[in-house]
Amino acid sequence: MKPLVRLTRFGSVVMATAIVLAAPSPARAASLTIDDSSAGGITFTWSGFDGGFSVNGSKLSRSGTVTLPDGLYGFDGAWTASSDIVNRTIHTEFQEPGVPVAQGVSDILFVGYQDHGDMNGSIDGTFDSDVDPKLLGAISGFTVVQEGTPYEFDDSGITASAVSDASDVAAVSEPTSLLLLGTGIVGVVHGVRRRRSLA
Repeated sequence: MKPLVRLTRFGSVVMATAIVLAAPSPARAASLTIDDSSAGGITFTWSGFDGGFSVNGSKLSRSGTVTLPDGLYGFDGAWTASSDIVNRTIHTEFQEPGVPVAQGVSDILFVGYQDHGDMNGSIDGTFDSDVDPKLLGAISGFTVVQEGTPYEFDDSGITASAVSDASDVAAVSEPTSLLLLGTGIVGVVHGVRRRRSLA
């Protein structure tokens, strides 16, 4: 009876080893960061794109970093996820501090995620950065994020974020504020003249 027990233990070990070897390897996570927070331009940093990554149609490696001057850039890449990708589009605008969105925004992000089956996904999008001091025209219905705040747009098997620069463009004064300032100055000048005429 003892040899049968050894065979059973040996068989269990062989079976467990076979299951571990046959299990699919976990998918590597892809990552993408779009950073427009410095004066040097837009920095794209990516990794884990098994199918490659491209900016403005230029095919790049599966991982890397590139810094480009402010402007409009298209990007795309493909990766293997650990679960199904959610097909969706994301539209985000980055608002300048103190400037109403209706007057313009500093950056606009469009992103589309596509599930290609078998846990293969792709990202396709554009990032449009203003060339200071000119603002971009705002589009209604977009998610609005305060400039300088990182915005995350993750999906299955990918971590992704974008951050816009904290603008050095001065906010446009409201007409009411200018009217109050002008009224105050006129009042001070009138008071000085009145004192001089009474003296």
